[in-house]
Amino acid sequence: MIIDIEHYLKIRILNLIELINEEDGYRIVNMYLAQDFNDKKFPKKIHNSIFKKVGSEYYQKIFSKYDMDKDKKLENIPVWEFLEIITFGELVNFYDFFAKEYQLKKEIKNVFILREIVKLRNAVAHNSCVLCDLDKKDNKYAPDYKIVNYLNACGIGKDARNHKLSNSRIRQMTYTLYMFNEIVTSVGVKRNVVKDIKELFYERIILHKEYYNNNELLQSIYAYFDKIIKNHYNVNVD
Repeated sequence: MIIDIEHYLKIRILNLIELINEEDGYRIVNMYLAQDFNDKKFPKKIHNSIFKKVGSEYYQKIFSKYDMDKDKKLENIPVWEFLEIITFGELVNFYDFFAKEYQLKKEIKNVFILREIVKLRNAVAHNSCVLCDLDKKDNKYAPDYKIVNYLNACGIGKDARNHKLSNSRIRQMTYTLYMFNEIVTSVGVKRNVVKDIKELFYERIILHKEYYNNNELLQSIYAYFDKIIKNHYNVNVD
């Protein structure tokens, strides 16, 4: 789901650029790279990230036309190529920069949610156990109003919402479920994800549900996500 979110975020950025008269697909990238090159705190962070990747055969094909002198500021990279070489975290940072530059208020509001999803993506990519520490209360920040409305629509009230979202991992998974439907436009992709969710949540996870009869924490978390899935993912459960 996170890979799909990343892919469709790139498409969203490209579609938005086409609607901006002063944008040609080079301007915003040049501005972003110039800021990165001259950043006082973390100078050339994106530059160095790109230089590391150019060593691979895949990225060499994309960047063979550019002068990759490490002492030189990168410029005139079209946005459709730039988006293919940056990480998901870097993509969200670029999206934030882009949205603020053109005062796209609706897009700016998505950044906070996407930053939480990046944390989950990094945990998954490093094979971290995402189900560890579900009893921790390690996130005291108020949720985005979009998430509040999203959970209200599921019949999840304030107390339950605050309790669940005070755990960082549960918050990250909640935000992923929300953002997937917000940003992915393909009916086919959504259909496949619904199929995967149904198999995981209503077949595999409950295969031996008797093991967890005395585990109120996991039962409560399951009930929470069950409400979200049934309200927002059109899962038909026999």
